[in-house]
Amino acid sequence: MNVPSITLNFKGPEGLSPVLMLNKKRYTAERDSNTIKVEPASRGSYEADLTFVNDRNEVVCTVPTMTFYVRQPSVINSPARRKKPG
Repeated sequence: MNVPSITLNFKGPEGLSPVLMLNKKRYTAERDSNTIKVEPASRGSYEADLTFVNDRNEVVCTVPTMTFYVRQPSVINSPARRKKPG
């Protein structure tokens, strides 16, 4: 079974730790990391807020909120089911 995931790649300030709030759930990564992976990720809408915090957990930098949508493939719309010309 293929489990869908969301991978967020970013470049933030050096020496800070990224904190992702995805639909009000907190995800973190190691300091100076540039990737956060969320798995599983069900279909639907997501609101993402990314901040960078220092060693005292103080917010130093924020990224504007982003909304995106996850869609899962459907057999009905599969390219393999499309009628071939001829």
